[in-house]
Amino acid sequence: MAVTTGMRQGELLGLNWDDIDLDEKTLRARRSTGRVEGASYLSCRLFVACFARVIRLL
Repeated sequence: MAVTTGMRQGELLGLNWDDIDLDEKTLRARRSTGRVEGASYLSCRLFVACFARVIRLL
């Protein structure tokens, strides 16, 4: 999916089912997941709304 959509690794790991709209054929990258030093992975919403992306599915 990363190759066909251009999504970043953190965006792919941050996807939830509510980010996928099969009727509209879109994905919304609203969260990112990354590793925090000394901890496991942390998932958070993108802070600025303009960073959230809508990606068309084919």
